Amino acid sequence: MGGKKKQTAGWRYYFDILWGLCKAADSLVGIVVADREAWSGEVTSNSRITIDKPQLLGGDKSEGGIVGDLDVMFGDPSQTYNTYLADAVIGHSKRKVPAVLGIGSLGPSDPAPEIPAMRGRVMALWRGGQVGSNNPNPRPWWFRVRRALNGWENDTPWYPEKAVIVMRGQSTVVALNKATLADLPAYSTVTIGGLTTTTLADVPSGSVDLPLANGTGITAGDAVTGPAGVFASATTVASVSGDEIHAMNAAHILYESITNSDWGKGDPTALINDSQWRAAADTLYAEGMGLCMQYNDANETIEQLQQRVVDVISAALSQSVTDGLWYLDLIRDDYTATSLPLIDDSNISELELQPSRIDGINQVVVQYNDPITRTQPVTVPAQSRGAI
Repeated sequence: MGGKKKQTAGWRYYFDILWGLCKAADSLVGIVVADREAWSGEVTSNSRITIDKPQLLGGDKSEGGIVGDLDVMFGDPSQTYNTYLADAVIGHSKRKVPAVLGIGSLGPSDPAPEIPAMRGRVMALWRGGQVGSNNPNPRPWWFRVRRALNGWENDTPWYPEKAVIVMRGQSTVVALNKATLADLPAYSTVTIGGLTTTTLADVPSGSVDLPLANGTGITAGDAVTGPAGVFASATTVASVSGDEIHAMNAAHILYESITNSDWGKGDPTALINDSQWRAAADTLYAEGMGLCMQYNDANETIEQLQQRVVDVISAALSQSVTDGLWYLDLIRDDYTATSLPLIDDSNISELELQPSRIDGINQVVVQYNDPITRTQPVTVPAQSRGAI
């Protein structure tokens, strides 16, 4: 008697995929496929990443997984062509393929397409690995990159000491050098260094871990204070852990939008009031005002990008008609009231009173993008009680 004939229950799908990620990056720190984490780590130079997640999309009984190697190419000036890509496009790696700048050109003596080195762009190449099962259409991939120092004009970042702002998500845990003396309920207010924040969960007496809603700007050694009787004297931060975002100082984003000749205005740095901009960058750094933003010049002008930034940081960006220099003025409570111009009966020529608007805003809710969780959290409403 013959055995049962095997039947094909499904298929695994293997692809070569080439992605263009961005113009420049400091590092690649995460890969997400179909809202599931496929890889996390950090690579800062051309590297090969191995992903072994056969059950990521449900395994072979569902949509399979992600298994294979990924070449990450940062587009450095010395980068040469990718030999695997040459094999895939031309058919064999022994063919002499020059490292050319740009994408897709024809050699003068060779009708076959040359394989570019892809310098000046961050690229990722999936080397024929598994991208799923039972579904021939690959699920969406997302790449999480950090960029603050690479890709500047002439590869020279301005004020690099304050370019990167480390921000923390809503899973920050502060380890204390001394245990708590009493229970601390969730949503209690604590002050660490110069930051006032709240606890996310109950903290029992004797604990050395403090889960916080915001840990941006907290560093080891910061003093910790809170409700009476909870923290021992001289309680400080021993360490900080949790989700971490390396954002770019908003002043640096604006500075580069003015001076970068590739995607910005291309103005010379001599047209920047450097000392005034450094002071603004120092303030934003101290505030933890880092931004994670995308810019696509096909969808947005450089002026629209600049307006997005100044709207978030409460600032004014202007070029002086007096000296021709660019200024970044932060709108802060950092002035002396007696030094401000006085407007009164002595200098008012006409005064017109406007009635209050019945359609005025009486409640504000902020929805924002979380670059770690790729979600859009919503804040608790802030209300103007008198206008409701």
